[in-house]
Amino acid sequence: MAADFAVPVTFSGYVSGMYTSGAVLSGIIAFYWIDRCNKKHFLIANMVLLAMATLLTTFTTSFPLLLTLRFFAGLVGGTTMAVGITILINHTPADLRGKMLATVIASFSMVSIVGMPAVLFLCTHYGWHVALWLICTLCWLALPLIVSIIPQDPVTFDTSHALPLDVDTLLFASGNALVQFSPMLIIPVLAPLMTQLLGASQGLLPWLFFGGGLAGVSVY
Repeated sequence: MAADFAVPVTFSGYVSGMYTSGAVLSGIIAFYWIDRCNKKHFLIANMVLLAMATLLTTFTTSFPLLLTLRFFAGLVGGTTMAVGITILINHTPADLRGKMLATVIASFSMVSIVGMPAVLFLCTHYGWHVALWLICTLCWLALPLIVSIIPQDPVTFDTSHALPLDVDTLLFASGNALVQFSPMLIIPVLAPLMTQLLGASQGLLPWLFFGGGLAGVSVY
């Protein structure tokens, strides 16, 4: 992507940073009003907007516009996981919630093991547009599954049990932020470090990330 946008490879951090900034902002806003919306409809809208933002990215060669689109994608994608897990908890029996959450969270390991190396492989051999087209396609494929499988989630305006924004809540959120901090900090610069400083070839990057994903899972 760096060559197409006429920027240094190290600018990849700005791209991921804009997405993260959008996700943080939308997360803070959603904290106050997400319980008042129909979560199934919200998830459908998220998938449509995320697919459109990802698709539009493939048609631009302007780096400022790329940053804008990634920020918008972050606004949309930042609440997708939270809404999905909320739906899961709301419609799962209490005695099965731990097992269901563990299954969903464990599946994120597949992103490190398979997802990221697969995207790097597509970018290396077929161009970065193909990887984004794949993500866009997966968003569209998720839509009929959301519509047909996920049950309706009624809107409630009862805020008497809303989570307060107190010290305990902020500490809990900070703990999650701390866990996510190191991956968000290092992943955007790994590819430039390995190719420019360590001399790794572009074709080797998917396998290096694949090995890193396996090593990370083995630690757990």
